[in-house]
Amino acid sequence: MRARSSKAFVLEQPGQGSVQEFEVPSVDPDWVLMEVEMCGICAGGDGGPYRGVHPHARYPLILGHEMVGKVAAIGERAQSRRRLSVGDRFLPEVLIPCGYCRMCHGGAYNLCENEKQYGVSFSCADPPHLWGAYSQYLCIHPNSITHRVSNDVPVERAVLTAVLANSVRWVQQRGNVQPGEKVAIFGPGVQGIGSTIVAKEAGAEVILIGAGGDDERLDLAHTLGADHVINAADGDPLEQVRQITGGEGVDLAIEVSGAPAAVEMGLKMLRRRGRFVLAGYSEHAQISITKDEIPAKELTVIGGWGQAHGFDLAIRLLESNRYPLEQLVTHRYELAYAEQGIKDVLARKAGVKAVIVPPPTENTG
Repeated sequence: MRARSSKAFVLEQPGQGSVQEFEVPSVDPDWVLMEVEMCGICAGGDGGPYRGVHPHARYPLILGHEMVGKVAAIGERAQSRRRLSVGDRFLPEVLIPCGYCRMCHGGAYNLCENEKQYGVSFSCADPPHLWGAYSQYLCIHPNSITHRVSNDVPVERAVLTAVLANSVRWVQQRGNVQPGEKVAIFGPGVQGIGSTIVAKEAGAEVILIGAGGDDERLDLAHTLGADHVINAADGDPLEQVRQITGGEGVDLAIEVSGAPAAVEMGLKMLRRRGRFVLAGYSEHAQISITKDEIPAKELTVIGGWGQAHGFDLAIRLLESNRYPLEQLVTHRYELAYAEQGIKDVLARKAGVKAVIVPPPTENTG
């Protein structure tokens, strides 16, 4: 079965988009065609190109990289390599590594020197055109890393796989979280809540920190496992953390909010020889910190980028049914209202997590 055409939201230039139709290509032996079920709206990865501040965006483009869908068609070699069949639910990682550069050869494919990304790096003017998931169909590049997800997982939970894979990367692989450790997480959005779950799964005690207006998110995080939630609008988070930790400080801090003030606060919150993973982006803003905190306490400051090697554990957690992450999907937008969805996310009017839901496809033999 193959569709005659695919509707997609095209960002023609920053701040200007429309729904357009594209011919769906036939599938070559190494390619996969995804029928998109749902796609998350990412404030940075989608909002950045919309505002014209993403350095790699190529217009016109079809946005969308936090996708989940089903195999609509698959080439013979792709089926053998990926162990996927028509009808299977799966998702590709957003990063498309080249497989040849020094970083790829060393296993750090998230730092690929020739990196490409769905929904950003390819213009829809370039064949096969369907390079983003704000669309009924998505073409899966032969270099993509794909992962199968059980069809029994609710689609609203499955669409958060990439978000949870980020958390696995930052908390477990970069932060090396250990059982019994105290972990402070800055930012109660989906990335912060995902990081909470990964830290709790490792046996850590989690302190999630938000700001004014984050009450709903903090309450939801508490129901999903956060041991302590702190709203900075209600008092000094440093003092509250001192009370929780008996004055010692936390073992690990994870910054996913992008708030410049969180970096200084995190440095002061850490115990001696604590670890700090910086994964939030601040749009190249200059940040003032008390650098002496780092040598005086022998802190380790670590960067976190991408989802490399995080998907296997993320999928196991989603399929375990222990974490009803579908509760995080609070706003749904039809393809025709994709632009409004982006605006709402950027204005923080879209609850915890907003998604795009493409219209049903029309297949033809």
